[in-house]
Amino acid sequence: MILITLISLFIIIILYIFLFDREIMAPSCILSIVFFCGTVASVFIANIYNYNFYGDGFVAIILTTLLYGFSGYLVKIMFYKKEIGLKCVEDNQITSLLVPKKRTLLAISFISILLVFLEIIFLCSDIVTNNYELNDLTNIGSTMRANITDGFNFSLKTRIIFQLNIGIWVLAYYLGFIFIKNLVYKINNSKVFTLTVLINTLSFLVSTSVVGSRTATVNYFFAMIYTYYFLIKAKTHWKKRIQIKFIGILLLLCVFGSIFFVAVMPLIGRSYGNTSPLQYVAYYLGGGVIALDYALNNNMKYIIGDNNSFLGKVFLFLKKIGLYSKEHIVNSNDHGFIPWGTRKLGNVYTSVFSRFYEGGLFGWFILTFLESIFYNIYYYIIKLYNNNPVNIVIYVFLSSAIFLQFFNDLFYNQILSHTTVEFIVILLIIYRFMNNKSRIFNS
Repeated sequence: MILITLISLFIIIILYIFLFDREIMAPSCILSIVFFCGTVASVFIANIYNYNFYGDGFVAIILTTLLYGFSGYLVKIMFYKKEIGLKCVEDNQITSLLVPKKRTLLAISFISILLVFLEIIFLCSDIVTNNYELNDLTNIGSTMRANITDGFNFSLKTRIIFQLNIGIWVLAYYLGFIFIKNLVYKINNSKVFTLTVLINTLSFLVSTSVVGSRTATVNYFFAMIYTYYFLIKAKTHWKKRIQIKFIGILLLLCVFGSIFFVAVMPLIGRSYGNTSPLQYVAYYLGGGVIALDYALNNNMKYIIGDNNSFLGKVFLFLKKIGLYSKEHIVNSNDHGFIPWGTRKLGNVYTSVFSRFYEGGLFGWFILTFLESIFYNIYYYIIKLYNNNPVNIVIYVFLSSAIFLQFFNDLFYNQILSHTTVEFIVILLIIYRFMNNKSRIFNS
């Protein structure tokens, strides 16, 4: 069954690459690739844990991949039939995006450092107030982040910390876009601008570390890769060819990303114990696939009304308007680790598990279909109609849910949340301010 699954996913990847005009970063292609990588990693971990696959998880993954591709192809047909001979949109909106003036860049650097400083000060005040140790900093930050993301009651201080965090995120995504755009279009990045991007990126990494979140860092990593992809495709007017150079850069960045993922563990209070760094990375890549296989075979029940599920979001809204009174039960990211002998298999079950147990086969079909439709429509709007920088930045920010399908359901968990709305609003404000007061450095 393992060999059949790997061969099936590999064939699906090749099929999708040619079906979607050799665009390896089309949503359906990304999904098939990440599930293939997750499955390979799960086999590696299963051998260490002496876990014998039942096969249920593999069947669910293949069906999800096929459904994603089917709905994505429907969107492609819809766009290309609407206007015969439709050409890709020109890249003038991208090239017209300018680098902010020197004084604006200096202000951004100062603001980035200030926001991180204030964030740490607020967190440290909790340490002093509650007589915690300094090494509890990331635990406190992680708890605050979880509470505000999941919709629980939170203090004004927690809200302020979270808003500072989002502000740094937006600056990192926006400046990252301009920096990569200049590299792709061979526009000289001045020393001041390069230094500003470096300071802001470091501020972003520190900000996400102190709240105990590597997911935001991983999302940023994938978003910058996706940004580079969109820009090189726009520059070449979306020619139907496989970008070999891009694939090489992608593989290299994934290696460095894995190294960074392991390296930052001490900063956020994590440890990989007696396992090797390779096993640790493989555990995160493949643990969800193993847990999915176990959960489906053993008929594990999913708690409907969970904060981090689709229905949970609906119930939370109904509760706020007085139409639902049941208390929230548990965070869906914390179902509890599945025991396996003296080890634990994990507590995340890929994107498939929650959808299947919220609505059975019908619920899984509808939720997966709608997600694929959303991403594919957005993708083709950027490709064929409107590649405004804001559209691209928002899309790459939201695309983390595709990249992390092997891990958890982030689309209905995090993307459909107030965090996304706040990110977009702040991005629009920053774009409007900077784009009206910008110039390209001639140095």
